[in-house]
Amino acid sequence: MSETASAAPIHSQRIEEVRALLAGNPVLGLGDSAEGVWRMRPDVRRIILYRISHDTSEIERMIRIHPITAVMLALLHGSRYRDAVERAAAAFEQPVDAIERRYEHELSHWMGHEAVEAKPDGAAVAPLDPASLAMPAQSVDLERWWLYRPLSMHLKLTDACQRTCRYCSVELDRSRDDIATERWLRLVEEGIDNGVVTISYLGGDPLLHRGLCELVRYAVGRGIQPFVSTKCFVSDETAGKLADAGLKRIQISIDSHVDPVADYLLDSRGAGKQLLASVENCIRAGMRVRTNSVITPYNVLLFPELVARLEQLGVYKMGTSACGYSLFSDEIDSLLLREDEGAWLQDQVQAMRQRGVPVAFSFVGHRFRRENFESRAWCTAGVWNAIVNSDGALSFCDDLPNREPFAVGNVFETPLLDLWESEAANRLRGPERHLYEGTVCSDCELFERCSRHPRICYRDSYHAYGRVFGPPPQCPRAPEPPVRLGH
Repeated sequence: MSETASAAPIHSQRIEEVRALLAGNPVLGLGDSAEGVWRMRPDVRRIILYRISHDTSEIERMIRIHPITAVMLALLHGSRYRDAVERAAAAFEQPVDAIERRYEHELSHWMGHEAVEAKPDGAAVAPLDPASLAMPAQSVDLERWWLYRPLSMHLKLTDACQRTCRYCSVELDRSRDDIATERWLRLVEEGIDNGVVTISYLGGDPLLHRGLCELVRYAVGRGIQPFVSTKCFVSDETAGKLADAGLKRIQISIDSHVDPVADYLLDSRGAGKQLLASVENCIRAGMRVRTNSVITPYNVLLFPELVARLEQLGVYKMGTSACGYSLFSDEIDSLLLREDEGAWLQDQVQAMRQRGVPVAFSFVGHRFRRENFESRAWCTAGVWNAIVNSDGALSFCDDLPNREPFAVGNVFETPLLDLWESEAANRLRGPERHLYEGTVCSDCELFERCSRHPRICYRDSYHAYGRVFGPPPQCPRAPEPPVRLGH
């Protein structure tokens, strides 16, 4: 049976389910679950529907939609279904039954994505202005896959760090002077004024920039709860200042509670005890604390014990990341998980989650990625997030050197949107075939598909072969990489 034929009954079933729901004339609106909230905003020549994580304030999903769809969703948001139908029929000068059929079709799709949901009676839902989402039909562009204006910014405030982690994948210049707070504030203002809705303050370590509290306070004042991640010791005093500035959540990166293991991985004496104390201090100050742990062969077996300790302290979520390849570590091979280690921890985490423990871990190896290359995820680099390094260089990926061609200009010298739309940025988004001369990509029949959509990972290509414009190592046509990127 073809994919189209098998999908048809599923779609029909969804429409019937939606019709049954709509018969009760519920209040409808954009989805807002414990995991995240859906929002809409114009993006110059189309509307974007996107979901922001409540946990990390990151953009989790982004969908380009037609203004007509956006207006219909706006008319629904916070309204009874029948009221929305009548208003839409009047707005589009269409018969009510035609609008009902359109809504049934649209909602079978959006409710399947959890982008629209039925709201409890009496729920407070702020209305959306449909007029703010309308635009001339001839200007609509649904083809371009990157945004005209970024949705989020990752700001690396400083290269300073208390730790020298053996697996660090970030290029740091610890001798560099920090950019003044006033310049960062102007950049944050510029971003928000142009549509940025999420901001992360990173590093190095953002707690070592003297203007962090002021930057947090400004973002909160503009309606954005920033994401802050640290490996610093956070004293009672510092935690109190961050909470007073309006920070409600913070991520503490902690790899192990066992002193010799933590000391080794972070190359910093007493790191484990300091970070556990940071967790306690931040919780005492009224912030919600999540943690992240980089998993290596040195701490993988100890991780369940760490989770139990953190849960006792009141951490609301324990995140992880398997140690990945780094250009800036001389001993990275010994820090990469093996397949049996990753599989063991996945089983442990699954068992913990079944008991209700808020922990996460995923591990996908090189072999699996190569075997499933056609169904790979799209790379979001350069799509909606602007990464600004500690010297002001704009780049699209955290794990690549902070220089051309990965850095496309300096935001303290050129306006953010000018760099976002620059020739250097668009060359990375849509590279020409001649740049791949001498690789398997140069004569590949799938080149247009890979290069005109965000499906080439420059990080993996560069890590594997030391070349910017080349195949990712997961491609079945690519040679086996000379370095081990994973198990």
